[in-house]
Amino acid sequence: MTPQETAPRKGNFVLLTAGNLQLLLPQEDVGVADYLAEPPEPTAQPGVFAMHVDDEGVTHYVAALSPRMTLLDALPPERFLLTMFPAQPGVWMCWDDVNILIDADITPHTLPPAMVGPDSPLTAYVELDGKLAFLCTAERLLARVFQARN
Repeated sequence: MTPQETAPRKGNFVLLTAGNLQLLLPQEDVGVADYLAEPPEPTAQPGVFAMHVDDEGVTHYVAALSPRMTLLDALPPERFLLTMFPAQPGVWMCWDDVNILIDADITPHTLPPAMVGPDSPLTAYVELDGKLAFLCTAERLLARVFQARN
């Protein structure tokens, strides 16, 4: 990481929680939030589910990450919040919790070498309320999800 990437900064972020995993994304990377009214249907691809939107007659695809950032084959009952990403319309991710942080002051820290890899979407970590949250962008997160899908 460069000194600029670890410099304290202020901005708007979305904190996405999946079990013990907390991801912090720039707010502009995350689109609409919603909730699952009913469980989505499994598809032929493990870890990918179909959600049918009756009013639109459209199928959206839903995925959920484990705390180790692998796709789950089944959605835990507490995983009912959805976010979509403008960069990838029609794909939704399921979360336990979604929080928007407005004008948040964060101080990113360099990741340990064991967490840095060519396919890792994580760029740094911050401490929020005594817990670690990992910084990433929607582009890097979705690349990881699609890589895990294939």
